[in-house]
Amino acid sequence: MKARSRLGDSPIDLTYRRRLIVEAFVGPARGNSTEAARRAGYRQPHMAGPRLMANDGIRAAISGRTAAALDSDEILARLAEIATGDMRHFLRFDDRGRVSLDLERAKREDRLRLVKRFKLTTRTTTTREGETVETRVELELLDKLDALDKLARYHGLYRERRESSMGLALLLADDDPEVDLSAGEARIPAA
Repeated sequence: MKARSRLGDSPIDLTYRRRLIVEAFVGPARGNSTEAARRAGYRQPHMAGPRLMANDGIRAAISGRTAAALDSDEILARLAEIATGDMRHFLRFDDRGRVSLDLERAKREDRLRLVKRFKLTTRTTTTREGETVETRVELELLDKLDALDKLARYHGLYRERRESSMGLALLLADDDPEVDLSAGEARIPAA
């Protein structure tokens, strides 16, 4: 039996397993597509998760569930967390100056939701002295400036700036009859 969700006026059918991935994605997997696919029972979740997230029906179902699950205060709190989030206190330095990232601690403290992309690369080279294994970790966090921009727009900071610059233009216009306020900005003609 298929459940029906709605996107606009056209119904979208989701199979049982796809409904499971939607529920896992918005629930215990906390937005991690691979973990959601693992919880939904896919054999290769690292491949199935990202592939399924590109499916329009699944994305629509997730949007519907997310919109219902998050209220405006929680959305603002998450944006503030992204804007101020930091992973520095999860870095560990050993005696040789090597750096490692404590992902277990980040998970315990619920900071993994700040991670946009994580890549682990291991390279093994053979030299005369023996094998050398080099591991490289790349970590990209969600965009802080984007989160700050959204918070600024929500709080009306851009509108206030525009209004205050228009107020200055109106003051200039009162003092000088030569000021042209057409098109919403002050243009002072050259003398």
